[in-house]
Amino acid sequence: MNKILFFLIILFSVTSCCSRKPISGSKTIHDTIRVSEFVKVRDTVFITKPTGTSIEIPISKITEIKNPIISKKDNSTLTVRREKDTVFIDCDCDSIKLKAQIRDKIVNKDRIRSEVELREVPVKFIPWYIKILAWIGGIFIVVIIGIVIGKSSKLI
Repeated sequence: MNKILFFLIILFSVTSCCSRKPISGSKTIHDTIRVSEFVKVRDTVFITKPTGTSIEIPISKITEIKNPIISKKDNSTLTVRREKDTVFIDCDCDSIKLKAQIRDKIVNKDRIRSEVELREVPVKFIPWYIKILAWIGGIFIVVIIGIVIGKSSKLI
């Protein structure tokens, strides 16, 4: 019983030698936004619908002339001409192909957040002679523990 009590007293005396003090520090937060822009170019072809046209001309107006009567609407052309007893009507309707480039603009936003925490542990100035006395006390406690363990091991 005395040995257990002695060990507990030594344990409490060793662990109670320090005191807890609040640690001061600072915290730095770096917030970075990185924007990257990417343009993707695609080639494409647009095709328009063919259109139609019409013209009304009285028979008396159609004569034998070298210049035909022409009517245009969008991408269609109508030509009317007469040669002797024959009437020629030509209608050309084309679809239009347009080549184009489509530019897709892709914007990426990346947010990088980093935290840096600095802790400053204050160390109280201890004079050299107090440090020597603390070392002597610590060595003395170790010697006493060694003696007690040596005596207790001989009893077992």
